[in-house]
Amino acid sequence: MAQLDFVLSPNSEDTSVEQQDQMVDEVIERTDETTRVVLPVRSIDGSVDFVLKFEQKRLISGQGQITFYSFIFILIFAALATMLAIRLFMRREVIDVLNELADQMKGISGQEQLPDKIEVRRDDEIGALAKEFELMLNRLKQDQAIRNEAVQAMTETLADARRAEQLARLGTYEWDWTLSRMVACSDEFARIREMTVTEVLQTHFSADADLGFIHPDDRDYYQAVENESLAAGKGYTIEYRLILPSGTIRHIREVCEVELDDQGRVTCTRGSSQDVTEQIQLEDQLRQSQKLEAIGKLTGGIAHDFNNILTVIMGNLELALNGLDEDHPLLGNLNSSLVAADHAAKLVQHMLAYARKQPLRIQVVELRELLLGMQDILKLTLGEAVELELQIADRQWLCETDAVQLESAMLNLAINARDAMTDGCTLSIRLDSLFLDEDYTSAQENLNPGHFICITVSDTGSGMPSEIIGQVFDPFFTTKEAGEGTGLGLSMVYGFIKQCHGKVSIASEPNQGTSVKMYLPEYGDKPIEPEATESQEVPQGKGEVVLVVEDEPAVRELVVQLLSELGYETREAENADEAMQQLSLGTSFDLLFTDVVLPGSMSGVELAQTALDKNPELKVLLTSGYPRGVNFRQGSSDYALLKKPYTHSQLARTLSEVLAETAGP
Repeated sequence: MAQLDFVLSPNSEDTSVEQQDQMVDEVIERTDETTRVVLPVRSIDGSVDFVLKFEQKRLISGQGQITFYSFIFILIFAALATMLAIRLFMRREVIDVLNELADQMKGISGQEQLPDKIEVRRDDEIGALAKEFELMLNRLKQDQAIRNEAVQAMTETLADARRAEQLARLGTYEWDWTLSRMVACSDEFARIREMTVTEVLQTHFSADADLGFIHPDDRDYYQAVENESLAAGKGYTIEYRLILPSGTIRHIREVCEVELDDQGRVTCTRGSSQDVTEQIQLEDQLRQSQKLEAIGKLTGGIAHDFNNILTVIMGNLELALNGLDEDHPLLGNLNSSLVAADHAAKLVQHMLAYARKQPLRIQVVELRELLLGMQDILKLTLGEAVELELQIADRQWLCETDAVQLESAMLNLAINARDAMTDGCTLSIRLDSLFLDEDYTSAQENLNPGHFICITVSDTGSGMPSEIIGQVFDPFFTTKEAGEGTGLGLSMVYGFIKQCHGKVSIASEPNQGTSVKMYLPEYGDKPIEPEATESQEVPQGKGEVVLVVEDEPAVRELVVQLLSELGYETREAENADEAMQQLSLGTSFDLLFTDVVLPGSMSGVELAQTALDKNPELKVLLTSGYPRGVNFRQGSSDYALLKKPYTHSQLARTLSEVLAETAGP
């Protein structure tokens, strides 16, 4: 007989690994009184889950003990098999499912796109947990969608902001005064300065380096505004010029605000820096156009009356000179008066050229031939103390321009250069061919892309400061002493080049000389038609009858006298109504010589059209103190035009040419 004590002891978390291993070794203990069995039960991974302990007091015989031990081992085996079955069931139904659910959640955490559902489907507590995970997943997807939309919107906003910065040429920056350097800036801020953000932040922009980029003429002003801002603790707005690494000068408008510490000291400056170079250029062009318009109105208004006066003066002087002997004491005085009148007429033409209202005689001009032909007069203008240097390649340099006006422009530039140079200086003239693309010409007024010839006139004279350069093309502006210049030389050059659809620019530095560049559209490699030479002989009339229509009595009387001396018969009228009466009297007129602007309701052009309706064989010659296009009516271009003031010989030749025409307009 034996007494059996059975104890099932779970594995204690406090039991060390060494103790557990010792339990494995202590399987059976026998004494005279008892038999003790300790059996650890392990999980699949080898860890001890619980321990079976048996203790039997020896009360039975040896045969009974064998039977008892057999029973004990069968019982232990059955217990182990049951526990193993339970564990396998738990692993399949619970642990594997939970691991699958955990694996899905781990996979989800590494995906940008969340799945639509959780694959675990059960009706028990694990299924409920999976459904909760799925609900959480849907909420995450909604949050993700909202976040993605916000990120997309932010990305588009930033892209729009960058595009806006580029279009407006507006960059932003942040300056830390405790570090005395720039700590942040936008891409556009760096691009305006021909740099990268890295170069701005890591290399260049300390306080001294930043000031070094500013134009020398603007540094003191910039420093004064900045110091005033730091002292007052207020922001500022300023415009200044930057000299970029490439040498380009850009105009910058800077607006900033300041951040103060507790003591009211400026610690940070945040602001914007905008490239306004094109805006400044457009404003300059607008101001120049307004000046042109004002001068044009002034010149157009006085040209007619002034040229009428000059016509009378010059005509009477010529009549007086024709009647004098070569040794007459008044001959010199009259010639001087005629020269002065001609100078006054050219002064009006210069004003018209500046205002771009003077008609040009456009023709194909070979510039090399023109400039080589001007060498003597240019050397005479410059004097012996100044050397003339022509840098012209041996090729054809063709452009469409007014040769006379171009020669006048070259002489004006030579005179200005001479007055700025001392002995030993040099005036150089150079021709270059280049192409101006649309990016360049779009920022210029009245300039189209294409091939241009650049005429560069450079001197080694005294030069000019920057504040003077901006005014040199203004009419009546001059740096010369009173009486030494009209101030119309460069303004005439400016207006003439603009009329030719070209561009003129000037660069100068004090004591470094001046360089003027005139860009004229290149004509191309085409042959030049020879220009007809003008005969010096004054053609005479053959008794042709001319109707003179002129509202200014002095001009009318002079013209009648000139025509009579040339051999023409004349009739005269003050306005269109009187002219129509003359035409209706039955007189056979050969030519109608009429002013364009007449008093009354009918202009000279309308008079000519009405007269031609009655007599298609009648020839017409218009005259005006206005340039063609000013106060002219439609149809004026059909008739020859003699501009006032004109000389005796010009009148004679023009009348002869018009009468020689075989067909009407």
